[in-house]
Parts: sequence; C-alpha cells; structure tokens
Amino acid sequence: MEGLDGRKTEKNGEKLSRKEKRAAIKAAFLHYGPILLMVLASFSVAAILVYLWFR
Repeated sequence: MEGLDGRKTEKNGEKLSRKEKRAAIKAAFLHYGPILLMVLASFSVAAILVYLWFR
C-alpha cells in the first residue's frame, strides 16, 4: 500500500509485541520527560519574570 506522498506505509520489520511496545513508550517518556519539564520550567520562570517586571 502506498501513502499519498508515494512512500510505502507498510513496515518491512517485525511488529513489536504489546510488552515491547509498552517498554519502548516507557523509555521514550523517561528520555524526553526531563527535557519537557525543563522547557516548561523555563517558560514558567520567564512568565514570572515578565509578570514581576510589568507589575
């Protein structure tokens, strides 16, 4: 089956089992979680500084 852009949408590799898929998702959250928290903390600090500046 081909997608709209002409690339094939089928995967050639083996499918992940339910356990493997959950482990992959957990690993992604563990990897990207601290990065996301730092970005949110940075925006929060910037918003607080702007609030204090214009107060």
